[in-house]
Parts: sequence; structure tokens; C-alpha cells
Amino acid sequence: MGDRRRARGECRRRRAAVRGLCARVRQCDARRLRAGAGVGAAFGTADGRRRGPRPALDGRRGVPPDAPARGHGGGPVRSCLIADDHALVRDALAATVAARWPDAEILQASDFPTAWSAAARAPDLCLADLDMPGAAPVEGVEALRAAAPAMKILVVTGSFDDAMMLDLLARGVHGFAPKSLSADVIGAAIALVLAGGRYLPQRLAEMQMPERHFAPAPPPRLLTERQLEVARLMARGQTNKDIARSLGIAPATIKTHVAQVIALTGAANRTEAAMRATALGLL
Repeated sequence: MGDRRRARGECRRRRAAVRGLCARVRQCDARRLRAGAGVGAAFGTADGRRRGPRPALDGRRGVPPDAPARGHGGGPVRSCLIADDHALVRDALAATVAARWPDAEILQASDFPTAWSAAARAPDLCLADLDMPGAAPVEGVEALRAAAPAMKILVVTGSFDDAMMLDLLARGVHGFAPKSLSADVIGAAIALVLAGGRYLPQRLAEMQMPERHFAPAPPPRLLTERQLEVARLMARGQTNKDIARSLGIAPATIKTHVAQVIALTGAANRTEAAMRATALGLL
């Protein structure tokens, strides 16, 4: 009876995570429409119609060979593999990557065998779910590592098993992000992983460092001067609007900086982020 309740609870959590990501896709589409680009500019033709069925694996963004790579923290991303068996989740993650690294080639896979084939192309980054057809989670991720040893792997999933995550960390995975996170926080988690850090749920970080109150944080250089300014004002208890007035920038920009500070310090919320930054001597 207990196993059945746990299974039902897990199903509800996964459905909630997928609904959240679907809502983010709709928000991204709405922003593109307001900007005049149209939904089709991201996933189809200019008038919003799709160019026929999309394969499970594709190079989403065709950019000129001589186009410079651009990004926002953590270094450039030339190509990114997104592996998830839900198309809406893949689209939401692709929109997050494209917003930060517009020149990155996006590869998609809906199962582990397709992901292994794509990994042979040695992308810089892989955003992978754990529960996909074709292999068990640990075996599937281990094969991804074998196919592209230099590729950074951030697991984006709605299912968390502490023992499995510790096992995957020992096998070289670079972090875990819940599907319930906002696009800004997932983007900051990607930047942290690309910069050589690890993005971990708080409880997992505490399991790795049982004698320390705070989980390991990235070196201070990963926080920009603007992020440090925002973190200092967060530590004083200022709201996003207060910080925006103090620094003379838009509240929406402050919201993004706050999300990045939270992610880069490995915190669960703004209060904890300020505490960690203070304890680590960043402020």
C-alpha cells in the first residue's frame, strides 16, 4: 500500500513539473510574439507553421561557421544536447539555452540510444533527464559520459533519489536541477556547471559535507561585480524594487541577478544566498 502511495505521489510531482515547463514555453512564445518575432521564429516557419514532423535529434539552430560564440557567464556554448522523453520539456530547455547562448546548436533526443548517438558529436553541454526509454538511469548516463568524456552533464529531472544522485556524482555528473526551477535559475545553474562548478540540491550538498553548515560554493570570481552589489543589498534585506532603485536599473534585471546569485551560491532562496555569500567572505 505504501509503495502504491509513493508511486502516485511521484506521478503527481512529474505531472506538476511538466505543467510548469509547459507554462514557461507559453511565456517564452508570448514574449517572442510581443517582440514581433512570432512563435514560428523559434520552432517553425516565420508564419508559425511547423516544417513537418521534427525528428528526435536535430540541429535546431543553423549558424554560419564563422559566427562568433556568445554567452552570459560560464563560457561559450557551441552545441548543447537536450535529452528528455517529453517534447515540451525539451522545447522549454532549448528556449532557455537559446536565450543565453543564441549561437549554440541545439541537439535533441527523446531516448537514451538517440542521446548516445548525439553525444558522439561531442557537444559542450548535455541537459538530461534520468527516466527515458532505452536504458536504466545510471547505465544511460554512464554511456553518455563514455560517448563524450569532456561534455558537461546537468541532470534536469523531476525524480530525485539521493543514493542514485550520489552514485551519478561519483561517475562524473556535474549537477542536478529540479524541473520546477525557473528558466533564470536553470540558466544560472548551466553557467555554473560550464564554469567548472557543481549545481546540487541543498540536501545533497549537505550529505556530501556533513560537518559544514554551508554547501561548497563556487570561487568568488564566478560572481560578477553587479551580482556582488545585488547580493550585498539582498543581505541588507532590500526587496527587488528597493535594489532596482538603489542601483538605477530595471526590476526585471534585478530579478535575473537575484536568481543567478541564488544559483551560483547553491542556495534555496535569497535569504540563504545572502547568508552563504556573507559566510564565504564574498560581501
